[in-house]
Amino acid sequence: MTMPDVSVSNSHVAPHADEITSIVIENGSSWTRVGYSGEGSPRHIFPTRYGKDRDNKYYFGNEDVNEYHAGKEIYSPLSDGIVQDWDGIKNLWNYVYKEQLDIDPSEVPLAVVEQTWNPSSNKVKAAEVAFEDLQVPLFSLIKSPLCAAYNSELPSALVIDIGSSVASVTPVIDGNILVKNAVHTKFAGDFITFHIMSSFRARNIPVTPSFLVKKKVSLESNTPADPENLYKYPDVTESFNAFQTERVIEEFKETTSHVSETPFNPVSSVIGRITRPFEFPDGFNFAFGPERLATVEPLFKPNDYPLPGIALPEGSSGVVDLVNLALANIPAELQEFLLNNIVLTGGTSLLQGFTARLTNELVALYPQSKVRVLTSSSHSTHKNTNWTGASILASMGNYDQLWVSKQEYEEFGAEVVKKRFK
Repeated sequence: MTMPDVSVSNSHVAPHADEITSIVIENGSSWTRVGYSGEGSPRHIFPTRYGKDRDNKYYFGNEDVNEYHAGKEIYSPLSDGIVQDWDGIKNLWNYVYKEQLDIDPSEVPLAVVEQTWNPSSNKVKAAEVAFEDLQVPLFSLIKSPLCAAYNSELPSALVIDIGSSVASVTPVIDGNILVKNAVHTKFAGDFITFHIMSSFRARNIPVTPSFLVKKKVSLESNTPADPENLYKYPDVTESFNAFQTERVIEEFKETTSHVSETPFNPVSSVIGRITRPFEFPDGFNFAFGPERLATVEPLFKPNDYPLPGIALPEGSSGVVDLVNLALANIPAELQEFLLNNIVLTGGTSLLQGFTARLTNELVALYPQSKVRVLTSSSHSTHKNTNWTGASILASMGNYDQLWVSKQEYEEFGAEVVKKRFK
């Protein structure tokens, strides 16, 4: 396919015969995935958020971050999909090498997945941590949409990534990102979590996190839980309690939320009249009906579903609006090709009914085009899409295009990082 005259970023060419083994890290807003290049799935998956107590002890990993400790705060090192807390990330990467992989970082190259909008200053900081703190021999930054495209064996694709904190749409042509057409928004999974919590509060539905529950019990529908069955821990921080509450909402989204195939109408929707029970950790259970559809609609029309106390900018873009923006100013024949090669990734895109709704809306918006949305039938494979694509790309022997060596970094510093990872 002929490359249009547009700005591109992070190009990759066919692999050389020689391949390299490296550590591959994907720091998502919710989950971090870690493993070796060339492998089909990550070795470890654990929360990106971490805990820190008053003695400045760090807590990483599924068990430690979720375990109650008096005064333990929870921190998120990312905002808008990019790193803001470099002390947290540095400690997280050290945890990966020392605790999870038990490997000397100076012996193995490191490849890290980054967002398309990652600023140059962050690229330089990432290289600084990799070379100066970890002492890795080679370092690479690989853009997330390229990972998704290559994992799907499509060097040209429209990558739609709906994660927890960010939703993005990125055209990829011949292994190149059309950076001027790449768009993203914060109306993603966390935004839906806010709506679900708001709906629960409006209906006086309590959400008790698992760590407070002494023993799991079964109760009749809508029967209040026994307060004597709850631990009364001292000094539970607001951030830890919120983190644990979000875990309950994530389970609700996975098991109970449902995206309507057409814009949701509580009067005419048949599926909206079907209730589905959800049991909370303390045994309280409730049969949810239309609200399990209504609370996910903001993914498509954020402004139509205001949240109490939160003012959204007028014209805020839902996921289909993002597609329209990403395809703007792209030649019609290229638009048609991209619409026929949509790669869907990100944990929030696994909401029940999401793929069907997205397809229906795009067919209505682009009636002359053949719309095809590619997604994995396995939830775990779908969640690992970006990491697995990075594993493929990092195993290629493109030393001059993909990697910066420690020797280059020591000789040229930040400039070689900025040039190599545009």
